Amino acid sequence: MAIKTIKSYITPKSKLEIDWLSLINNEFLDHSKALTDREEVLIDDWKYFSRLIDLYENTPSRIIMDVLFLTFLYEYEHVYSDHPFNKEETREQQCFKFLDTNFSPALLSLYSHHYLNKKNVIEAEKLAREAIEDVLDELMAAKDLENIVKDDLKRRFNKMKIILGAMPEMLNDEQMEEIYNELQLSGSGILETTTKLINYNNKLNNEPINSWLHQINQQSSLKSMRYFAEKDILFIPAEYLHYPFFDVNRPRFFNTATLYTEIVANINKGVKDFLKSEYKLYYNFKYDSVKLGYKNYIRWEKDFKVFEKKLPGFELTNDQMYWLAYANSYFKRDAGMGLDALNAQYQFSHVWFKSRPEFRQAFGCNNLNEHEKEQFENFREILIKIYRI
Repeated sequence: MAIKTIKSYITPKSKLEIDWLSLINNEFLDHSKALTDREEVLIDDWKYFSRLIDLYENTPSRIIMDVLFLTFLYEYEHVYSDHPFNKEETREQQCFKFLDTNFSPALLSLYSHHYLNKKNVIEAEKLAREAIEDVLDELMAAKDLENIVKDDLKRRFNKMKIILGAMPEMLNDEQMEEIYNELQLSGSGILETTTKLINYNNKLNNEPINSWLHQINQQSSLKSMRYFAEKDILFIPAEYLHYPFFDVNRPRFFNTATLYTEIVANINKGVKDFLKSEYKLYYNFKYDSVKLGYKNYIRWEKDFKVFEKKLPGFELTNDQMYWLAYANSYFKRDAGMGLDALNAQYQFSHVWFKSRPEFRQAFGCNNLNEHEKEQFENFREILIKIYRI
């Protein structure tokens, strides 16, 4: 924990139409562990909060408004319509709870979409194509799937469209402009804006624009990777297209252990849901994302024979580095803000790793004893220091 003064971190670089300073000085301070001096606040993760402040200062106000509105409508329809606000909470508390739990991750996603490294996008799409081909090969080789099912999956995989960054419906400027102008949100503080959106949402039942909003809500929130088998679409949000999931400047074993495995996991989920709904088939895959990622990396290493930067002072092979990279991103103890916001699958521990035959083969051990656990932790700490940007 750290005590910081708000003023020292707020030096706006551009004038926004939305009063973010109001958010910091009013809504945030009123509903957090504030000190007696209203310019100071106790925050559990200051680095994360200061990052958000930087986003607020440098993001065009229309992007912020779009994120706020779309996130609000998504959460309101899927959560608050079934679970009304606590009647004992004030409207200000309701708004703050919404902003705190839903708005920040969505803002990070759409902000990232507008400032993505284009080379990252190109290379990430290539890796996604590899993942699609690898999953298809596994499914075609499965002996417990009927040919009619395989043919259907093959047809869908071959025409699968990859959307990186944000769904097109989320970037519909004309529709957003209509809402933006109708509500006269320019100059509103964040609390006033959120209250207006709450009231506006209650009037949407018969509005023509509601079908567009419903389409957005049905497709995806702003932060979740997903394979829509019925639409032949693989959606990869912007947050997955930079550190800690992907970076063209990092070794291949990192990107395979992170972005590739996450893509495979989401394709598997989409296929499983599709088989259940279309064929009433409850299918158990004979592979998982980390196993397929391991096979992909070993194949890539043999095909290209590329020298990759390793840990100085340690005689580690590339396949060992793959497992350490996977641990660095998904290990249970270090589940961070980024993974949490993306709902990534990071609930793994030593017990999980020692059950993997590929891991045991790479490290030449049957089970992790206490000494090996300590070595494993040391490797991970060095990984973090060397490769974390």
